Amino acid sequence: MSFGSIFWVLFLVVGWLCYLGRKGKFLMISARVVAVLDGDTIDVVDEEGTRRRIRLLYLDAPEIHQLYGPESREVLDKAIYGEMVTVQLTGKDVYDRDLGVIRYEGREVNFDMVRCGHAWTVQDSPDNYKAASVSAQARRIGLWEAERPMPPWDFRKLEKAGLAP
Repeated sequence: MSFGSIFWVLFLVVGWLCYLGRKGKFLMISARVVAVLDGDTIDVVDEEGTRRRIRLLYLDAPEIHQLYGPESREVLDKAIYGEMVTVQLTGKDVYDRDLGVIRYEGREVNFDMVRCGHAWTVQDSPDNYKAASVSAQARRIGLWEAERPMPPWDFRKLEKAGLAP
């Protein structure tokens, strides 16, 4: 293979990887958690000093002004606020937040939030998240202590209509 051919192959590979990185695919960052907004949204500052808003993937926590919202936020805050975490970025949401899976001390924080009953799973969650949610419900832990906890997507609809409790 000629030098020119090798150059163009490398150019295309590097370009493709940069494209994927911009889309959030395969991008892992180390960052310090500088704010916990609620049970599924944090702000981090990465090693280059860039502040990012991260929406935890595969879960939906109660809104901060919803029943169990403050408790969900507090659990996440106590677990990772001020800590260096690894974030696997997977894309952006409709609000331009980075979507990601948070890892801290060998644990997947997103999964732990569901497993301990501090958030709901979302439709496209992996099976282990769904199983953890069913287990938390059966054990009546976290938000599942309530008789009929309201999912945050229902709360947001009521809130938008001016009918939220």
